[in-house]
Amino acid sequence: MPTLGAESATRLLKLVQHAVSMFLLVVLFSILQYVFDMHFVCSCRPGFHASGLLYLVLPPLILTFVVNIVEPFYRRKPFSSQRVFRFYCPSSCCGHYVIKLIIRFTSLTALWISLVFFDGDWYFCLKTNLNSTQTGMPCKKNLTYEEERTRDYYKTMSLDIGLGLCCSFLFLWSISEVWRAWKPGYRCGAPYYSVVYDNLLAEEVGNHLNEELQKMAKEKAEKLCENYIKSIRHHEHLENGENVFEISEVWGNVSASSFYMTEVEREKTGENNHEQEQ
Repeated sequence: MPTLGAESATRLLKLVQHAVSMFLLVVLFSILQYVFDMHFVCSCRPGFHASGLLYLVLPPLILTFVVNIVEPFYRRKPFSSQRVFRFYCPSSCCGHYVIKLIIRFTSLTALWISLVFFDGDWYFCLKTNLNSTQTGMPCKKNLTYEEERTRDYYKTMSLDIGLGLCCSFLFLWSISEVWRAWKPGYRCGAPYYSVVYDNLLAEEVGNHLNEELQKMAKEKAEKLCENYIKSIRHHEHLENGENVFEISEVWGNVSASSFYMTEVEREKTGENNHEQEQ
């Protein structure tokens, strides 16, 4: 029963963390849309300008960085930052990370551009700037009847483009989800409980592996910390003020953020020079 309770708590925590991550992403997306829409002003000058391109690229780039920071915070392991600063990055992991980053940026860009086209102001500004006879129209306060019809035409076209982009993005997303769900051995139209059993079996296999690996990790941790724990226990039996320098060094070692990586490397190289207090 305690194990079941712990597993339920872990699942609930993961769900909450996913929900918080998605909520933060949606809030940031809404803020960016509001800020960029509020401050977007057409240049009303002929030609295409770099600011128009930045308006399409920078928001999804910001969102991509935020997702990379927020989304995986609950999956980080202790001392994982040490691997980054030590430039420990296998080529396969780096390649997978870059591909994932590109896909994420592309997805957010498609979503952001769809919203930009839904609004219509950016497209209206672009089309009039590319047409010398219509340049400056978005900056006019009072439009003629023909100019209003031109504005409505461009905004309607922008909405159509936005709907097309959104539909295409969702279609590709649906295809990718179907492809991910199409696992080896998948049977189309399989009985319901057969699928349920396969899912439960996969989950139980994962739980069993976690339990066994946790036991192995505990044994390894006890071995890595054994000498340090003995030193601390030995110090507790000494009179106050004795052996202060040595115990301070021990506390400094175990408190260092690189403690785990340092001890693992020492064990691999057989250079564990930590001396047990006698």
